[in-house]
Amino acid sequence: MGSPAPRRLRTWLIALALALAGTLALPVGAYVAGKRVVGTYEGKYGLSDYLASISDGASRGEPAAWVLLLAPTALVLVWLAVGWGFRRLGRTTPARPTPPPARPAERRPPVL
Repeated sequence: MGSPAPRRLRTWLIALALALAGTLALPVGAYVAGKRVVGTYEGKYGLSDYLASISDGASRGEPAAWVLLLAPTALVLVWLAVGWGFRRLGRTTPARPTPPPARPAERRPPVL
């Protein structure tokens, strides 16, 4: 195990990467996928208008905008919680009892 400082730094870097993924990568991916599947976005400026509408929706408290922005972070938090639960269950379960030693096989006289 390493010292707590690099672990905390790694945690903050992961949180920063997830925040960037939620605010930039996922909306850009949704824009590109929507443009290919549905057609062009109705805004004047394309992608920048789309990102502005998402941030405006988040500032107004619209659930769809918040789901889009927080999806990467929520996914990783659920993944970490499940992993923590499995590790926790692994520590609290009693060890399997060792089976009794096998008895030696009976010796029979050879048949002639």
